Amino acid sequence: MKGARLERAAVPSFRVIFDFSWLAAAGFLIFVVPWHVPVRGPIDSQSYVFGFSNAASLLGLAIILMFFFWRRLNRRQQPEKDQGVFSQVFLKTPRGFRTGLGMAAGCALASCLLILGWWMFLSYGFFGETAYFLTRLDMMLLGYKPYRDFEFGYGPAMLWIPWVLSRLSAGFVAIDTSYILTVVLFFILGIFSMHFLVRRFNVFERWANILILFGAITFFNITLGIQYTPIRFLYALVAVFVWYEMARRNRLTGAVGCFFLALGGFLLGPEVGLVTNLALSFGILWGCRNHQFGSPYSLAIPLCALALAYAFFGKEYFAIVLSFGGGAYNFPILPAPYILSLLVLSGWILPKIFSAAWPRGENALLYAALGMGMGLYLPAALGRCDPGHVLRNGAGIFLISTAARLVQKSFLKQTAVLLAYFICLVTMEVSFWNHYDVNIRQAAQIRRIISENLPVVRESEFSVQAEIAKQPVATPFRWDKKMPYSPDLLQLLQYPKFAVVRGGSEDLDRFLKESGRYVSDYFVPPFDSLFSPTSAKKKSESLGKAEFVLVPEARFEQPGEMDPNAYARGWSEFLSGLFLFPVSCRAVNAPFDPDQLILRNLSATHHPVGRFRDMLILQANQPRNQQ
Repeated sequence: MKGARLERAAVPSFRVIFDFSWLAAAGFLIFVVPWHVPVRGPIDSQSYVFGFSNAASLLGLAIILMFFFWRRLNRRQQPEKDQGVFSQVFLKTPRGFRTGLGMAAGCALASCLLILGWWMFLSYGFFGETAYFLTRLDMMLLGYKPYRDFEFGYGPAMLWIPWVLSRLSAGFVAIDTSYILTVVLFFILGIFSMHFLVRRFNVFERWANILILFGAITFFNITLGIQYTPIRFLYALVAVFVWYEMARRNRLTGAVGCFFLALGGFLLGPEVGLVTNLALSFGILWGCRNHQFGSPYSLAIPLCALALAYAFFGKEYFAIVLSFGGGAYNFPILPAPYILSLLVLSGWILPKIFSAAWPRGENALLYAALGMGMGLYLPAALGRCDPGHVLRNGAGIFLISTAARLVQKSFLKQTAVLLAYFICLVTMEVSFWNHYDVNIRQAAQIRRIISENLPVVRESEFSVQAEIAKQPVATPFRWDKKMPYSPDLLQLLQYPKFAVVRGGSEDLDRFLKESGRYVSDYFVPPFDSLFSPTSAKKKSESLGKAEFVLVPEARFEQPGEMDPNAYARGWSEFLSGLFLFPVSCRAVNAPFDPDQLILRNLSATHHPVGRFRDMLILQANQPRNQQ
């Protein structure tokens, strides 16, 4: 009798040791092994310089998740239990549209008012993330097309909608205001996407309201970047639910819906389109396994959407996915609390939902598709793994994990999930304000300086605009927000046209465009996505064809290589403030510096002929035929 009790007591001990062994293995595979795996380069990436392989870390995470999934499958009746849990999490019939409607409408209204209010407060257009999008919208106004004529890393809807809105208004709505209105539209769509998802959760209405509220808080930011709106991160999960509910009612409508939902993802971005397509394809395959919703031939539907996106947008459309997948702009994955929070929830919810999909059940393919839709955002979350990217790309994992715990009604487990979310949220907000308060104070200071010197500013603007109007090649641009022109810009009118290495300031960029002196480039400054030697070479060849080029004077006169040790110290300090976690990395590889390659090539083909502010004016050694 006593021996039996000891034997039973030994079983939990063995399980505890086994669990801790695999937790140690997980930490080893995710945080230790990647430092010893060779990284490809050169490439613009902190992970590359520090010698950390994000791909190896993600592979380690995938191995751990597959092991946890296998372990659940081999527990007696565990898949059936997991399926029972998720049958309680997701309602067969969604709640009425009014559930959470007031909270969603309130959050949407508050977001709109804050975004529009901040835009009205700003006295210039290039704030935060806006410069990237506004410069590319300018390219469209000049007649160029995204992906083919200039680099753009996101979905065409982010440019098409503001461009069409401005054109339909015959220019009454300026292109920058059209962009901000599109940001507002995307926020509204994103918040009502959360409302759509929450109505399918079996939670009390007060919890539905809380989920919508904190979802809106999670995604709200004043950088005015349309790429951070919630629709981009929730679209794949919404698409899975819409397709499943359509296919359950009618196979034909499900097939049609699958095609347009898959295609719609590509309008938001290549990575959104790929995640949506793979999630829907996996759901179709799982449905074939369970003899639900069609045959393997149905896989042709999302594949047709992928082929259409490739044919219409070209291979350049997918270049950003290949760049980031190859390590560009990656940060090393460190055991910071917010990263551990995402990893712990992923290690619980993903094996659990795939386990729930294993038995043949009514909703098995829904669980499989949702699991794939959540899991495929992990590479984006753990690539440039700052708190914002982790929390937003992990939004599906946090949302469905919270809903699952609320249904299970275990106070301790609910607290654990909510704690993981709040660790990420607080880290994101603190690190954001640590780094962005300078930009906000600068915006307020510029507004104050302009208002205090308004007569001088207006006189200067008027004199410059009068000279621009005399130019025979002046381009009719209109912006509602613009840094006022200063008279020193007029000295550039003696030259025909300029190419620019790094863009300079907003007033320089817009003066060159308005006066017809802007030389277009595939890699549009100031954010030109020069990730690799190939892109830097392409940029260099484009600049080499220009008659006149503006370059930073300090870099041109001293184009030496970056000091790897100084680079490592500076980025370690920056990442410590960003991660709220001590970072001390050494440089293993030389930092990739595209400017060095570009300026070295320009010094062989151009020579200085003048100065403008902190820039040199270079002229080609041989005359150029420049349009």
